[in-house]
Amino acid sequence: SQPDPALVRLLEESERDLRLRAALGPAAASALARRELRVEALESPGASPAYALFGVLMLQGALIAYGGWVAAGVIEEKATRMVELLLATIRPSQLLAGKLVGIGLLGLAQLALLYSAGLGAALLAGGSGLPPGALAALPLVLGWFALGYALYSSAFAVAGALVSRPEQLQTTLTPITVAVVACSFVALAALEDPGAPLVRAASLFPPLAPMVMPIRTAAGSAAGWEQALAVTLMLASTAALVPLAARIYAGAVLRTGRRVRLREAWGAARVKR
Repeated sequence: SQPDPALVRLLEESERDLRLRAALGPAAASALARRELRVEALESPGASPAYALFGVLMLQGALIAYGGWVAAGVIEEKATRMVELLLATIRPSQLLAGKLVGIGLLGLAQLALLYSAGLGAALLAGGSGLPPGALAALPLVLGWFALGYALYSSAFAVAGALVSRPEQLQTTLTPITVAVVACSFVALAALEDPGAPLVRAASLFPPLAPMVMPIRTAAGSAAGWEQALAVTLMLASTAALVPLAARIYAGAVLRTGRRVRLREAWGAARVKR
């Protein structure tokens, strides 16, 4: 009968190995056998772009959800006349700041809980530890949620102050919601090519930065100065927008009935001052 081909191949390889050892000598063969192979990781230990994208999509939903809470809370206070009692003791800007900070802290806590639950589910499903970069994406997403919420929540508060009934709210919220959703499409482009010139510019533009910069940071394509510049521009934009939003809020929050125009709210706030 014919010998097993696998056995023949094994014998031939063993014979070649013996000849090689004989040609090299005992010392060289022993050194070659003890030589360690260097293994290089294919994935960075930092945040993974895929998990950063997952966090960004959660961030998008959170911005819309908690921004909607802000707007709905403003309408409820106007409808129940509670805002009149509150403004008898505190200033409109203080009322607005308290509302934004309270809902923002709640949003941070819930977002961290949801992300942690997702990681826990992935851990249970995989059974071999968390995927690389999963934990590193959490502070990245939470930090940019805080910056994005600070910027967008003021606009949501103004949207709520301009109307008096919940059924009117959709008309004022639609432009803001569309803007937030549009940012996610830029984030998808960042996942494909984080170093593209358009993506780099978008990651520095304040309305887009919360969605795009986490992807670039996780992919390792964002330099330190770019991240610092994006954060600085976000803080500067928020610092400029919040006083404007507070003034419009103050001029519109006590007006009921028909929808208030931005110019009317701005003028009413100036008269009160």
